[in-house]
Amino acid sequence: MPPKHLYTISALLSAIALLWLAAALLWTPSALTTVCPFRMATGWPCPACGSTRAVVAILRGDFGEALRLNPNGYMLCALAATVIPLLVWDGVTGRRAYLRFYLYTNRLLQRRIVWIPLLVLLAANWLRLLVRGI
Repeated sequence: MPPKHLYTISALLSAIALLWLAAALLWTPSALTTVCPFRMATGWPCPACGSTRAVVAILRGDFGEALRLNPNGYMLCALAATVIPLLVWDGVTGRRAYLRFYLYTNRLLQRRIVWIPLLVLLAANWLRLLVRGI
């Protein structure tokens, strides 16, 4: 993918995520954050169910509740805290720090020693969500 497209798509997805998060913070948690097409179709939570509510809980300082809802919320916060500043930095300075981060992460995730444990953790979390009915 050309760098220009990567930056455009990443900035657009970041803006959508921030708007969704702002909406979730402004309205009641159940009004916007429990909308899941997978759950609506099957009745079961998807691996990401509870992630928005977890991020909202982190931003409100309720770290235990965030962990209970979905530990993925912590990864999403870490990702946003990395990607958004890098996109802004590159936009202001013209450097390619985000591109380097993206390429490094892409190479890292191609290694089995990295993606297999991540997949196992994701599956274990999904099983936990199914059992707890979150």
